[in-house]
Amino acid sequence: ALNFTGSLECIWLLEVPHDYSIVLYINEFSLYAPNHCDLNFLEVYSGTTSDRPLKRYCGMTAAHVFSSHYLMYIRFYLHDANQIRNTSISALYSSFVRMKNCSSKQLLTCGDENCVPQPLACNGRLNCPYGTDEMNCHVAQDFILQFISKSYSPLILLILLVSSAVLGLFLWHYSPSNCCQRSKLSYVHRLPDAERQNGIIITTVRNGERMMPLR
Repeated sequence: ALNFTGSLECIWLLEVPHDYSIVLYINEFSLYAPNHCDLNFLEVYSGTTSDRPLKRYCGMTAAHVFSSHYLMYIRFYLHDANQIRNTSISALYSSFVRMKNCSSKQLLTCGDENCVPQPLACNGRLNCPYGTDEMNCHVAQDFILQFISKSYSPLILLILLVSSAVLGLFLWHYSPSNCCQRSKLSYVHRLPDAERQNGIIITTVRNGERMMPLR
């Protein structure tokens, strides 16, 4: 069991590229003593020289925080460190930039003049305020997972593999070069010995309606 004495203070520094700003999404916020700001609180600072917090939370809920700076400090204070087991806070930060045309810099629009980097799309986290970066991401993935989860999918995969192997052998065995060479040799071996004279084959083959000597 945890056994602390005194208070607890934690500070985090968040940083994104200099041409971006930071947004902090607070997904879960539960203090052991809500509405008692002297006992526990969460503060958010923008930049490095902020004297006053951008936001201070010590109630029942905490809203998202948008900062215009590329640096953000988060400070959490708990008067009784043993109460950490009764405190639950979950947050996600993301880089963003405000502009109307998000496609000019390989950005993804969030639909509210906020843009996030395209690599953040479909990463399993909500980087846009309304989660638009995670919409329509799993259509193809869900289809594949559903197919794999079906009881008959191993049989179908086995049939496809066997069919592919048979097709490959057929194409190799009956390729034009192998086919023509094999047909010619078979025809020669079927000729009677009397028609072989000094290594020269003297016979006739039908070409349409004409008979032609084969040398």
